[in-house]
Amino acid sequence: MPGVNSSSIIDRFRGLSSKSFIPLQASLELTYRCNERCTHCYIEKFWDDPSRVLKKEDWFKILDELRQAGSLYLILMGGEAMLNPHFWDIAKRANSLGFYVSMISNGLKIHSLEKAEELKRAGVHHIAFSFYSLDPEIHEKMTSVRGSHLKTKSAIEYCLQVGIEVEINSLLTEANARGQFELYDWCLERGIELKVD
Repeated sequence: MPGVNSSSIIDRFRGLSSKSFIPLQASLELTYRCNERCTHCYIEKFWDDPSRVLKKEDWFKILDELRQAGSLYLILMGGEAMLNPHFWDIAKRANSLGFYVSMISNGLKIHSLEKAEELKRAGVHHIAFSFYSLDPEIHEKMTSVRGSHLKTKSAIEYCLQVGIEVEINSLLTEANARGQFELYDWCLERGIELKVD
């Protein structure tokens, strides 16, 4: 719409939600399990305590309550969110409730175009990939997983092909600092936003 400043609309929306104590966005940490062992990760143990694992019905209740509270935007994360046994049910339920569903992923479980299409059908609109360098050696040194560079890079391409919005999260370290401009150019060519922490 001509003349409409979208950032001012978003700012007003945020202001109203803050005044009314409505959580516009919620991040759900679905699991501590992960198929990478990133050298910078804050997670101490890559497993879930069985006494604290939520059932599918518990996750559904949380989603229902967030919807009733007025939340609009949902981020599924982990560990690796896709390692939660209820991941697909949670994503589909969130989508059916009208959430804008996003996730943070290393991409290792998105190993084909068909898997990316399945994510899109489940209602995942946006994925922020943890991708640290175009140099496989540097990326894999940071993830501690051999072959993770190609797998993540391929997952990014699959998601772009099926129309899922893609973003890159790259943690800036001494190991990958020199290659960040090259990564920025690679992202720019593909219309991907690069966020560097």
